[in-house]
Amino acid sequence: MILPPPNPIFHAEGSSNRPVWFLLGFVMAVPVAVLWWLVGRQNEPATGHKQTTASVKTGAAALPASDDLTRISGIGPKLNTLLNEHGIRTYAQLAAAPVARLSALLEEAGLYMADPSDWPDQARALRR
Repeated sequence: MILPPPNPIFHAEGSSNRPVWFLLGFVMAVPVAVLWWLVGRQNEPATGHKQTTASVKTGAAALPASDDLTRISGIGPKLNTLLNEHGIRTYAQLAAAPVARLSALLEEAGLYMADPSDWPDQARALRR
């Protein structure tokens, strides 16, 4: 069997292996760059949830006044924001919300430590 002569780029006497290392570096860098891009996209909000400042200004006038839901035991600022985003802004709305719906909202948000079982009762008491 006759072999072709060695490639002078890779096998010349006194030459370095720079082209090989360059190719290896490129092959390794592309998947890393793609993974970095994909991880960065997970942290971005979905396109349907972006709000411009104009929509926030016009939407603020249309929203009803909201109560301070953080007065209820177990609801902090984060849960207050979550409930407001799902349309629960007042004590009356929270009092009318079924516990199953509140539990589903918390589970969807990944907040498993909160217990909404007595939130409607507390909201009824604060509403009075």
